[in-house]
Amino acid sequence: MVATAPQGVTVFDRDDAGFFDWLDQNPDGYFLNTARNPTPQTHVMLHLSSCPHIGREDRAEYTRKRVKLCSGQRVPLEQWAVRYTGDKPALCRSCFS
Repeated sequence: MVATAPQGVTVFDRDDAGFFDWLDQNPDGYFLNTARNPTPQTHVMLHLSSCPHIGREDRAEYTRKRVKLCSGQRVPLEQWAVRYTGDKPALCRSCFS
């Protein structure tokens, strides 16, 4: 399902370097943190590129267990989450307080 990301959404799966490069190049962007094969029971969370939970110093294996779907716009990510899980993603409390 992650392979069917909409146009304008970039998927990072086992590619931390690519994910952090994308964050650096898109400081006003958004990303979803999700399972590779999300289901209605999957926890999907929406973050801002500037999320303080992403430790930029260690950059260690953020895309190994869970994938990141990244976009410059919020709507495509929310639509993707609804399509595959039946609900909008949870919002990171630090990003969307």
